[in-house]
Amino acid sequence: MGSLGKHPPIPPRSGRAKAESATARLAQDVCARTYSQGAVKGRFVVLPTRAKRELRASNKALMSAIRYGSMQFWLQQKEQQIVLTAAGVYIAKLRLSLPT
Repeated sequence: MGSLGKHPPIPPRSGRAKAESATARLAQDVCARTYSQGAVKGRFVVLPTRAKRELRASNKALMSAIRYGSMQFWLQQKEQQIVLTAAGVYIAKLRLSLPT
């Protein structure tokens, strides 16, 4: 059919990559902070308002981090709480330099 020809390379989206890495770091910090709070009835939970205050994050940044953490299966949001999954506990231990 037609020739595809050569196209110039697509430049990297550095702004987006930096934003994603900041969101990923904040999601890891949420995991670490939640883990540091200790388990309540066998679950690691924290209220979003407490995480926001302790991490000094904006609502938008925290919600993006929770969404990112949920997509990575690190976090779940249940009953107005942030809950760590087993993968989230692992991420928290890595972030806190604890043995896994």
